[in-house]
Amino acid sequence: MSEGEERESLSREIDPAIWAIAPRLHQEEGPTDVTASPAFQCLDDLFSQGKLAGERVAKLKAKYTSLHECLKSTREQESSLLHKAKDMHQEVQRQRSELEKGDSFPDGDNTDVNKLRQELLKHHNELAQADERQYLLEFKLEGLREEKVMLEREYSRMPKPGEMEKQSKELQKSIEELKVEIAQRTIDTKNLKEEVENREKQVNALHKEVEGDLEEQQKLKGSGRKKNSPRW
Repeated sequence: MSEGEERESLSREIDPAIWAIAPRLHQEEGPTDVTASPAFQCLDDLFSQGKLAGERVAKLKAKYTSLHECLKSTREQESSLLHKAKDMHQEVQRQRSELEKGDSFPDGDNTDVNKLRQELLKHHNELAQADERQYLLEFKLEGLREEKVMLEREYSRMPKPGEMEKQSKELQKSIEELKVEIAQRTIDTKNLKEEVENREKQVNALHKEVEGDLEEQQKLKGSGRKKNSPRW
């Protein structure tokens, strides 16, 4: 195989060149300082209201911060790799162009052509490695996304400050209504007790009056029998 045919064969092996495709990331807008995030503010509110213990709040903050920093670092690494892959692709194209020009070189320049070929293969291998690293980063990023979803679910199950305040007001209202009802029931019970006592007094008085009348009637009957009895 001639030198020109070998270069043409090498060119076909490399073409099409590997090109790193940017993953579809859903960039999130938000404060750069994680301590100013809504999640941290909500955790602080829950702690100040006594709804979460300090140890639990600290663990959730640490977990959220770790996830946030890991996601940020992964995105920066991925962006760097994409730029590097683009630069390497351009370099491969340049080297390929130089290699194609080698067809018109004299036979004495074969050494330079071989160097270009080796350099081209080197960049091709580096580009393949960059593509593999990108795949691993995407896999890691997907795991971070799943972990973030789980953390967001846990956060969503927590009562929000507004909801807690509303529930607290409703509970306080129910307590006040119950206090009023208890006070009214107490008054009603007291009045009923007094009424029962008065009725008992009336019954006792009526009972004594009836007993007195019966006793008086018995006396009158006894006195009448004595008057009507014959004397011997």
